[in-house]
Amino acid sequence: MPKLRKILPWILSFLTGKPRYLPDIEWSQKSWVHNIFRVYELIFWRKYGIRKEASAYLGKDGNVHYQFYTLESFLLYSESLVRELFKKKFKLNFEFTQLQFAMPVNTPQLQIPWISFAIAFGGNSTGNATAATNTISYSFTTGGSDRIMFSHNTNDTSAQDNTVATYNSVSMTNIQSANFGGVGSWIFLWMLVAPTTGSNTYSSSFTSNHQIDSLSIYYTGAKQTAQPDNSTSGFLGAANSFALTLTTVADNSWAMMSTLANTGTLSGGAATTLRAFYANTANTALTDTNAAVTPAGSVTLTTANSTLAIYAGCMASFAPVPTSQIKSVSAVAQASIKLVNDTTLANIKSVSGVPNS
Repeated sequence: MPKLRKILPWILSFLTGKPRYLPDIEWSQKSWVHNIFRVYELIFWRKYGIRKEASAYLGKDGNVHYQFYTLESFLLYSESLVRELFKKKFKLNFEFTQLQFAMPVNTPQLQIPWISFAIAFGGNSTGNATAATNTISYSFTTGGSDRIMFSHNTNDTSAQDNTVATYNSVSMTNIQSANFGGVGSWIFLWMLVAPTTGSNTYSSSFTSNHQIDSLSIYYTGAKQTAQPDNSTSGFLGAANSFALTLTTVADNSWAMMSTLANTGTLSGGAATTLRAFYANTANTALTDTNAAVTPAGSVTLTTANSTLAIYAGCMASFAPVPTSQIKSVSAVAQASIKLVNDTTLANIKSVSGVPNS
């Protein structure tokens, strides 16, 4: 049996060309899908690195619009809908915006297919982005190993008053805030490490009534302590793009950015991938690097715009699970990790950025 635990991860390591590790398995009381995928990780382990999972925004139509980047995140959400069937009636509208499969690029490496599309789900949002209110809430589904969640909220006045954000009643951390150079709307970036698995309520409160917009996203494979890796914020006036730059601390970190513009259609700029965009009184977008930043160092994210606008934005980098945790969680010797990696232990050093000791 011990040999089998090494051979199966080695096979997938060979196919993907990436080292694998056994994460700290967390079982869910809300999701069978989450638990089934954790059984898979017990057998085949998990590919090292951060992975995007799903994003959502509450639209002015009162619907929550989702974007899924992995099969697991889509199945998690589908399971939440099935569970909802037993509670109440709801309206479900599917809007397929993208369906893509990654083909092998270099034999013998194999890229696992993924599915990406948006779903508009009506009837599960208690917040309303069209009317003045001091609270906003909607259902958001998370799962997977080593999770990290980000959300951003915007208001329509010069008040810096987004005081609380929670997911499943657990408080999130406000890591950055920014506005249009001392005037106008604010944008607030919140973070939560290890959000509760399954479908839960995201909620955020302001001290005054506003037109409120909100977007959320979560990733897996992230370090579960001492996050974010780094963060910054800024503003810019009269331009057709907006960029922020920070320096990552940990090797193989990802970076994400929240952008607020007073007009225009936002999209991802150079080396930047758009995850979610919402146009209402103001326009907001979530973007990220879509890849690990290695070696650690300066990274810039850019939001492009269809017209001249003024901007405010918040940016954060977040670190992957460290090699030291991989070694302790896997409960095997370094020699076994070398075997799973399919090359040499030195290769793991280059992936983690942590010396072999």
